Amino acid sequence: MQKLNAAVNEIIKMPDIVSRAAVMGLTPTGGTPGALARRIATDDTRYARIIKEFGIQAN
Repeated sequence: MQKLNAAVNEIIKMPDIVSRAAVMGLTPTGGTPGALARRIATDDTRYARIIKEFGIQAN
């Protein structure tokens, strides 16, 4: 996992990757697997609240 994480972190620093991401409005930041897990947990909580608040349902 550490080797894959290190490789991905290097790849997302490459100028062509950064520019392609920018075209889509994205800013690659990289990080650790633990940081990604925390981000996913935070996003899950935030979006669950929004979905409930607005009564959003899948079709």
